[in-house]
Amino acid sequence: MGKFYTLLGIKERISNSKPAIKLLLLIIIVILGVSNTSAQTNVALTATATHSGGGATTYGPQNYNDNIIPTDVNTFGWVSSNGSIEYTWAASQYIDEVRFFLGNRNMTSCTIQYWNGSAYVTCGSYSGSAGTGLITVTRTFTGVNTTRLRFISIAGSNPNFREIQVYPGCQTGCVNVAAETTPTLVAASACSNGTFRVGSGAYYNLTVAANTYYNFSWNNNGATNLSGFCATPQNGSASSFTTNQTGWFSGTTTTLRVSANRTSCNWVATSAIMTYRHTQPTAGTVTGTGANTTVCDGTTVGFTSGSSSNGTFSMFQYQWNITTGSWTNWGTTNPYNWASHDGSGTVLNVRAAINNNGCITYSPSVATTVSPATVGGAVSSNGTICSGSQPAANLTLSGHTGSVVRWEKATNTSFTGATSIAVTSTTLTPAQAGALTATTYFRAVVKSGVCGEVGSSYATITVNPTSVGGTVSSNGSICSGSQPAANLTLSGHTGSVVR
Repeated sequence: MGKFYTLLGIKERISNSKPAIKLLLLIIIVILGVSNTSAQTNVALTATATHSGGGATTYGPQNYNDNIIPTDVNTFGWVSSNGSIEYTWAASQYIDEVRFFLGNRNMTSCTIQYWNGSAYVTCGSYSGSAGTGLITVTRTFTGVNTTRLRFISIAGSNPNFREIQVYPGCQTGCVNVAAETTPTLVAASACSNGTFRVGSGAYYNLTVAANTYYNFSWNNNGATNLSGFCATPQNGSASSFTTNQTGWFSGTTTTLRVSANRTSCNWVATSAIMTYRHTQPTAGTVTGTGANTTVCDGTTVGFTSGSSSNGTFSMFQYQWNITTGSWTNWGTTNPYNWASHDGSGTVLNVRAAINNNGCITYSPSVATTVSPATVGGAVSSNGTICSGSQPAANLTLSGHTGSVVRWEKATNTSFTGATSIAVTSTTLTPAQAGALTATTYFRAVVKSGVCGEVGSSYATITVNPTSVGGTVSSNGSICSGSQPAANLTLSGHTGSVVR
């Protein structure tokens, strides 16, 4: 770099020299320029420089990136105290280093920011003592992709700069970088590993899907020194890294350039193997009104997949009665509502699937027990008895769904004021029904699981009052062979005259 400064100093003196000397100096410039080509490129040369206020024309912002670093302070650009300088590129640049060549009014501090597409983000800063002299200040930071870089809050007394250079990271600074023409690539599938071989001094551009987790690990034929490795994003929102790493690449699809040879390369073999895979996601607990509960057939319940990481919710799945074997894909919205019904069983098991590009993790399952709707059924059979007697036969419930919780009897068909009978079997015996003195209606009350109670249809036991003979009147006397002189009349009887 010392030759470079000398070269620039010679350039500054060409305009004041004689023609023969000018020619000699130009030849020297060419020779030195060719022999000092740097592996890195100052990308500030392709930017448009502006500042918030300060020097114009001779001392304007064009001096910040004119590729001339004077050895004196006669040529520079200056910015107003606490002002700002900005570089703008037509295309995105990957950068991780800034070099300030100060003049005789040096800045004492500044903040470095880049444009992330929607806002400025701070990536570096400088704080030093004020002074004069040809001082060079270098600031490095984590590499970023941007079209704008600015230096704000530049403190000092109208600070001036002989040059401000900007350099990229290893993607263009790597040594012996050449595209790998036939890399051995095995794609990552679901949760399985993918691999590819990066040849010595080569790079390979790997497409990293949007919003995807990858694990990266490296092995150099068993070597433990991996300092030569470099992974650098060409676009999107990934971050550079130089050692084994688990990375989260979000937002947009990213081209990640991986290289097995850098300036500090310590690889001991001719190639390296990169292993990458989709990270296994984690699944949260399924909650909601349908989780681990019992509901009546027809009740609408909900399921919500809990917080997950390294992936996104894909769908719910279900099985009836079991939790092994094949599951059936279900709702793809979260939360998901279901109008419950008694399907292929009574217990519906539900789980959530969390997906990271085909690498899926299932949540623990939750169970919804479905009670079939209650059906009351019918009681048989009707009968007729004398008052004070018990029914002549058992009363039997059939055609019902659920369990008998009690029997009821009443003297009205609406069962107002009914009498409960503490019997839970489907048969009511005469003894349990009891002796009756009036026509009585009997029904069973049925309940299925958590569903409501339903009364069966009723049976009727008609009760006739007890027979009473009564009295015949009146007495009389007649001659033999004659009919009674008057009618004989029955009174005070209960029942019908049968003879």
